[in-house]
Amino acid sequence: MAFDKIEKHFSSEVRINGNNLGEVTDARFGRISSNNGEMALFNDYPEMMKQIKVLEEFVINVYNEAENTKVTPLPEQDGKIVLKNGIPYHRASNDLLTLKNISVGGLLASEWFGHLESEGEGRFCAFLSRTVDETIATGFRTKNIQGRFASPSNCVIYFDESNPIMQMLMKLDYFEYEHLKSTDPEKIKEIYPKEVIDIMDTLIEPISKAGRKMHDNPKLPFYDWLAIPGGIPPELVNGICVHSSKKEIMSSLDKISEMFPNATIFDESQKVLVSAKSKTANSSTFGE
Repeated sequence: MAFDKIEKHFSSEVRINGNNLGEVTDARFGRISSNNGEMALFNDYPEMMKQIKVLEEFVINVYNEAENTKVTPLPEQDGKIVLKNGIPYHRASNDLLTLKNISVGGLLASEWFGHLESEGEGRFCAFLSRTVDETIATGFRTKNIQGRFASPSNCVIYFDESNPIMQMLMKLDYFEYEHLKSTDPEKIKEIYPKEVIDIMDTLIEPISKAGRKMHDNPKLPFYDWLAIPGGIPPELVNGICVHSSKKEIMSSLDKISEMFPNATIFDESQKVLVSAKSKTANSSTFGE
């Protein structure tokens, strides 16, 4: 079971970090329904705690299902990676420990480690961005173009948007849910099952007010951000961009490839360093 491995890997204090959270060196992994860290606050809110438990079981089931899913590596052409518009990615610290943690736990919301997301943009969510094509980028959105490749301090983790599990998770984006709720609320019940609406309306939205307008203006940099409830399994990683100046990383490419067998590893110039070890995986039965 996926979460058995995750709990074992994070059995002692762990370092976590995020753009808003900063670095926390003494975090403790635990079920989000437990009294781990700031999660104890929700003991006084039974309806929220009920939805936390629903979200927790949903994420555990998704992680278990992902262990047997098919992942398509990023395409290559003439020794370079090909990145089309709209591919989901996440920026992470450019070090082996961070990559090892992601290879086991995927992208987990900070609440699994006892810490509420600090800005109230998408609590109980893991965050992604989408690549932006330079030909359509205007104004502030040029920042996203630069952000999709590695820097000396950050690597970039890409996810297979063609995978059915990943597609399902992206449809649960909290930012898009809020945009639709404010622009065409009648469609909410048509698109989302009651369980999702309950989680969004009862748990995430009341404590994530800063994320309600993220998708309202396409010219702003956060228009291409996504907030995925709970987390994203590591098996869905299909590409990792590292920076060629990072000696520790460049000398450990084989090790990184073992951590992420479905991922193509490439550098900031899009040069392929290691092709995906696993070009094909077992077919998924998710949603059937």
